[in-house]
Amino acid sequence: MMAGAVMFAVGLGAMIVIGILSPFTEGYSSPHIELAYIAFIGICAGTACHLVAARATPALIVVQCGVLLVLVYLYVVPDFFTNDRLLTSLACWEWILCVVCGVGLWVLAKMIERHWKNS
Repeated sequence: MMAGAVMFAVGLGAMIVIGILSPFTEGYSSPHIELAYIAFIGICAGTACHLVAARATPALIVVQCGVLLVLVYLYVVPDFFTNDRLLTSLACWEWILCVVCGVGLWVLAKMIERHWKNS
């Protein structure tokens, strides 16, 4: 549980830094991209740890871990984001990741809420 909280906190911290730096950067600068990877990997990894601890459905855990693998792949493969079509657009992948993270967190919140009501 603590590892998930630490990873999640690192991800949120990176998002805060992105927000603080946004007036000083233009578009998708190198610091923005690196911090975005840290943010998404931290939030996805933290959510995955909490989903495992909450005994979520295996399908949701597999999806969350799959997202982590995709993030690592996108980080390692140079020049994946060519922006010549929708699926190679950095903005499109950011939105997809936001939706996946949001769904995972929503399910986690519902599981915690159900646990508290039953205790």
